[in-house]
Amino acid sequence: MTQWKAAGSAGKEKDDVLWEEFNVARNTFFDRKHTHWEDMQTKFEQARKVKEELIEEAKKLEDSTAWQASGNAFKELFARWKEAGSAGREYEDDLWNAFHASRQKFYAARDAYYDELHEKQDALYQQKEELLAKAKEIAENTLFTREDTAAMKQLSVDWKAVGFTGKERDDEIWKAFRDVMDTYFAGLKQFNESKHAQWRQRMEDRRMRKTELIQEQKRQIQRIERDMVALLGERAIEDAKERIADKEDFIKTLEAEIEELDKALAQ
Repeated sequence: MTQWKAAGSAGKEKDDVLWEEFNVARNTFFDRKHTHWEDMQTKFEQARKVKEELIEEAKKLEDSTAWQASGNAFKELFARWKEAGSAGREYEDDLWNAFHASRQKFYAARDAYYDELHEKQDALYQQKEELLAKAKEIAENTLFTREDTAAMKQLSVDWKAVGFTGKERDDEIWKAFRDVMDTYFAGLKQFNESKHAQWRQRMEDRRMRKTELIQEQKRQIQRIERDMVALLGERAIEDAKERIADKEDFIKTLEAEIEELDKALAQ
């Protein structure tokens, strides 16, 4: 338009024709510009309403402690925010600041929670490392005393009382602890079986000795009874009978002891 005015007149007849053509082109452009501006204002208004709704949703989530679910919800809200488009230069910055404030409040609280949680889990993990070290020390001694076994059982109780240290690390150190426990109690079982076998052998040897002793006592009774035929005098015969009675009492005692041994071996 500035250049049109600077060009000067081309004569009245031609000026009118040329101006008409030029003005039609100008009006077509400005009509399209106005329509575009109205469309933009409509879109800005729609985006503003959407973003105001997203701000309200974000405010409802900003104090949430459902960290994973709310974190996912904030990701969805942010995706919807970007899809909404611009609300126009007049509103966009203020809308973003309000939306971002809720996001930052939630994320700051979540970060603080997990920082504290990780600090606690680190301390708990150290406790489990100490319990694992104690279990290894006992297992490597292979003494299998009552005290050691009681200590190993107590370590398992203490382990459960420590609590969760984070899934990845917890699974790994639990496997190491469980392996030590399995090794110890497998060794204890073998030790007890060997110890029981030795005890059983001692009991059977003792039973055999008592059985042999009974047989010997019976043979001695038979000899005394044979010798009694040749005895003269009532005193000598009475002494022989007393000796037989003593041996028979002894046999009964041995038989009672064998019965007790049999009961112990049967258990």
